[in-house]
Amino acid sequence: MRYVLFMMTTLTLILPSCLSTARLSDLPKTADEINFDAYAKGVTQNAKGIWTFKTLNEYYLETSVPITQETLIKMIRQALLVRNYKLNTINVEATRVTASHGMSANEWAYVTGVYFKRTPDKMRVYIRTKITQDITGGVKNNLSEKLGMIIGEYIRQMASQKA
Repeated sequence: MRYVLFMMTTLTLILPSCLSTARLSDLPKTADEINFDAYAKGVTQNAKGIWTFKTLNEYYLETSVPITQETLIKMIRQALLVRNYKLNTINVEATRVTASHGMSANEWAYVTGVYFKRTPDKMRVYIRTKITQDITGGVKNNLSEKLGMIIGEYIRQMASQKA
């Protein structure tokens, strides 16, 4: 009985220390905190006008397709809703949109920030996702990439409609 009590107490103390909780405060507050130029290095022109960069928890895309900030925010909002996110903030001055996704049967909880910046000839979009995870390491797929691909598809659809 003492052994069981000791093991239960030990597990209760050790396992929570292996858990990383995703919080909106883990994300940058504004797009000014993102070094868009570092992500844009090596950009090549392609026929569709969209270039991307990805890592395990972030995704960057830029487009030369003319798009207004308002239209981009609508596309971001729609993409988040398609991926079952709950919108937290749409901050036009900080050029960011944040959203969260609760834990489900097959996914960990996570938060995502979508940041955007206009240059004279491009619109740049940076997406970062922070997941809640345990000792197993959490999800192995890039949730930011999935969201970025939806936004990129919306941009392509808009460009083809105007053409």
